[in-house]
Amino acid sequence: MAAFAKFDGEFSSGGLVRLTASAGRGFSLAAGCGRSAGLNLRVRSRMLFRSNFCVPLIAAALLAAAPAAAQQQQPAQRAPTPRPAPQHSAQAPQQQQQAAPPQAAQVPQRTTASYGDWVVRCDLLAGPPPQKNCDMEQMAQVQGQANPISRVAIPLPAKAQPPKLIVQLPVNATFAGGVKIALDAKDAGVTAPFTRCVPAGCLAEIELKDPELKRFRAANTAEGSMQYKDAGERDVKIPLSLKGFAQAYDALLKQ
Repeated sequence: MAAFAKFDGEFSSGGLVRLTASAGRGFSLAAGCGRSAGLNLRVRSRMLFRSNFCVPLIAAALLAAAPAAAQQQQPAQRAPTPRPAPQHSAQAPQQQQQAAPPQAAQVPQRTTASYGDWVVRCDLLAGPPPQKNCDMEQMAQVQGQANPISRVAIPLPAKAQPPKLIVQLPVNATFAGGVKIALDAKDAGVTAPFTRCVPAGCLAEIELKDPELKRFRAANTAEGSMQYKDAGERDVKIPLSLKGFAQAYDALLKQ
């Protein structure tokens, strides 16, 4: 759980932030020969001509009807041999496996340790490769409100690099003056310039060189403050506690 500095006061705050013939309709042949009998040749039930010359016409009709009868008596042909499957079909399972959706993102394991008014927090991702991100932080919260109005954090510095102090404030801050950070009422303080704003708030950053770092470590009081101007040019002052700062920073460096 993050450390909170609770206090009473009024602050300007924003949001933290896809020709076929069919049966019965082809040719018909009379059963006799003579004037009353003959060959009627029909195509689609339409009379074309009629003849009394029985024998030649019967023979001609038989010759014409023979192919059709042969087709009716001819046994059904075998189904065509199926074509071999294309070569790329064998690779389909492999392609489906490659197109499988990625696994859900891993939830990092978090560890926290409190030192006075500061909390050292580490998030561990199993990877590969495994990643570990650590910082020390403090949040300020107005009495009676659930959401914090500020967050001060120092990420684990790289080797041989000075630590960087990051302040997160509401989005209605004025960039011109930055954030003045004082250790107590008599301290002239240091100024952290604003660098950017995100939906969660506006961020100011400053590197703590050796002189400033020593002063922060030595100030074990809760009388510090952060002061800036909001969008209406009104002064906003948020308390900052240095209790446990030195112990939290030493624990951070061990991560």
